[in-house]
Amino acid sequence: MIWFVIVAGLLAATTLATILEPIIRQPRSGAEEEEPVATLFRRQLAAIDEELTEGRVTPDQAGAFRIEIMRGLLAAANREPATSDAPTRRTAEICWRFGIAIAIGASPPAGSVPQGYGRAARRLVRAAWASANRPGRG
Repeated sequence: MIWFVIVAGLLAATTLATILEPIIRQPRSGAEEEEPVATLFRRQLAAIDEELTEGRVTPDQAGAFRIEIMRGLLAAANREPATSDAPTRRTAEICWRFGIAIAIGASPPAGSVPQGYGRAARRLVRAAWASANRPGRG
């Protein structure tokens, strides 16, 4: 019997860990989002060079376009990736994640509570019915 309890506990813990892992795991950093921005600016600079070699723009226009692209690149680099209230937000997010994890973990035991009350209520009803229908009463 003890082995059954140990194996059932391990299975329950493994199942909960599998279900709750995406909830508790921290979101990935914004480094993945910054790479496409740099790629976008590189493509824009390459397009300017192509248009210059094909003769669609003059060298002065290409220089002005490059300056605008560089300004956009600098503006993207100067943007602060995290706001000033990031630690507070991160703490709140972690609290919510743990709260959800606890709620999911507590759901099966909480679901068994009404079953226990139902059994107790049935016993009380049966006892009351049996005492009311005893011979000699009436």
